[in-house]
Amino acid sequence: MHLGPTTGLVLGVLGTLPGVSLGQECLYVLDQLNNQLTAFRRDSGTEAGSLPMPIDDCPEPPCHPMPTALELSDGPSVRAYVTRQDVNLTYVLDPIAGTVVDTVDIESGSSPQAGSSAAALSPDGGTLYVTNLSVDSVSVIDTGSNELEDTIDLRPPAPDRTRPRAVAVTPDGATVLVANSSGNSVSLIRASDGGVIDTVAVGRSPAGVAISPGGDEAYVSNGSDGSVSVIDIANRSVLDTITVGESPRGVAYSPDGTMVYVTNVLSRTVSVINTTSREVVGDPITVGPAPIAIVVTDDGSTAYVANLMGNTISEINLTNRAVDTIPDVTAPFDLAFGPCPSTTGPCVGDCDGDGVVMVNELIAGVNIALGNQPLSVCPEFDPSGDGMVGINELIQAVNNALLGCPS
Repeated sequence: MHLGPTTGLVLGVLGTLPGVSLGQECLYVLDQLNNQLTAFRRDSGTEAGSLPMPIDDCPEPPCHPMPTALELSDGPSVRAYVTRQDVNLTYVLDPIAGTVVDTVDIESGSSPQAGSSAAALSPDGGTLYVTNLSVDSVSVIDTGSNELEDTIDLRPPAPDRTRPRAVAVTPDGATVLVANSSGNSVSLIRASDGGVIDTVAVGRSPAGVAISPGGDEAYVSNGSDGSVSVIDIANRSVLDTITVGESPRGVAYSPDGTMVYVTNVLSRTVSVINTTSREVVGDPITVGPAPIAIVVTDDGSTAYVANLMGNTISEINLTNRAVDTIPDVTAPFDLAFGPCPSTTGPCVGDCDGDGVVMVNELIAGVNIALGNQPLSVCPEFDPSGDGMVGINELIQAVNNALLGCPS
């Protein structure tokens, strides 16, 4: 069952099975078409909840939202970060409570849109790096304050472009690697001051990058070459180029660093690469149409693939290569693991605490959102505690009025 944007969080009881790592009980899917984040229980493949994001935040409505990247922190307060390509915003979400906590403005200079295309968290979760495709830059966001801390300029001399499309951070947090799709290169950035250390030439149209668990190598998918470049990070050089399928995109390491998995968008496959021999192992694994993103579980047993044009998620058993399918997932674009949404929580909009949201309470919420009444009239409209009532809280209140409060 798929939940639409106005359905809000529909929650069930989580039963964690052996083999599902703590903190990875749910697979979070960025639904590009419906502009929402949807969680699926890994033990059953069933939907655990969906969190719609605002649809009226563009300068000139109507908006055509295009979320492009998802990152999930695993600190004491779990946060999901979603970039939007159509507006200069990064959303900060609480996926457990099902609320929009904050938004971060990304400066785009003279361009009306930064065209944010990818994001990566530092290992300590304190910094989020966002690549801006349209303006050849990387935004550096402080996740403690949810403020834009720096903008790293990757513009080459005119009329050339870099168009950064992918980003990853070394395990020690010291170096940021950015794949430049128009520059046919990877920029190595010093995290301490945002300085560009070097630029390494790779194949045509690099679209994905992943760094080894040891931090010594990076695999870069070259979308127009059907290949993967292997970079020696310390020596800033290409060690090898490996042929894979058509239009490679997503790249993920196994936790032990012995294997790399690459999605091939036009081949509808996943290539498996042995990192010791730097050779493709076995036949490509067939998945759904346009596999674009891939993530691997902490125990290395399973990979999940977002099939953008197939509206499905492929679940790959990495031991025997068997593939299961989670169906009816609209336009999945990016993936991340995290704990499942809470099965209980505040009843947003229940001002008098009677367990029911009435029309007069919905009206109060709208008036608070418009600034006509103070939040003190009904604090229950602000479960995130950010002092504001946004469209997400109003949607949740409407759902609670229609479906009943969480129990």
